[in-house]
Amino acid sequence: MTATLPTLNWDLLKDVEEGTEQYGKAVFHINMVFIQHSIRWALERHV
Repeated sequence: MTATLPTLNWDLLKDVEEGTEQYGKAVFHINMVFIQHSIRWALERHV
């Protein structure tokens, strides 16, 4: 049992890392779009 535990944790960690990277990219993209819209909205409101 203890022999299989490290490899199990390592695989899990790798999956979590890859999932976090994908999630991070998606969130970053959404934030960029949101910021662009916010800036455009602010400029239209103030002009």
